[in-house]
Amino acid sequence: MSAFDSLLDQIGRRLVRHVTCDVGPARNDTHKDIAQLRRTLQPGDVLLVDGCDRISAAIRYLTQSSWSHAAMFV
Repeated sequence: MSAFDSLLDQIGRRLVRHVTCDVGPARNDTHKDIAQLRRTLQPGDVLLVDGCDRISAAIRYLTQSSWSHAAMFV
């Protein structure tokens, strides 16, 4: 590995640590009741997710949305 590759690797690791750092508590604790989710979800349901790390905050800001991620239950 060259010195340049090593430098890029270090920069990448620092960037990942920065954007995945929590910026505060989640706004809603309903996601913690996994048993309730399993009883409620049906195939095809879309889950909207509000993360509490910096990358989630950036996604919400850039998309002007209340949610940073979405998932489909299959």
